[in-house]
Amino acid sequence: MSRGSVVKSGLEKKLSDPKRIAQAYAAFFNSEDGDIIMEDMRRAFDSRSSHVPGDPYTTAYREGQRNVYQFILALREEDNG
Repeated sequence: MSRGSVVKSGLEKKLSDPKRIAQAYAAFFNSEDGDIIMEDMRRAFDSRSSHVPGDPYTTAYREGQRNVYQFILALREEDNG
């Protein structure tokens, strides 16, 4: 078995545990650098309306961006809760 296979199998095990994934997000995003990234993401994706009148495709795209930010924020807050 190659080293890559061993690393991948360990990673796959961690990825199959939702609690472990949430802990990893929290460890990264609950740091000073994480605060900077979260604020930048908030400004870019959550501080403006997703809706673009007359353009459903851009609206959907912006809402997808906002949803990623909201997903990370929820995991971060779940670990702090």
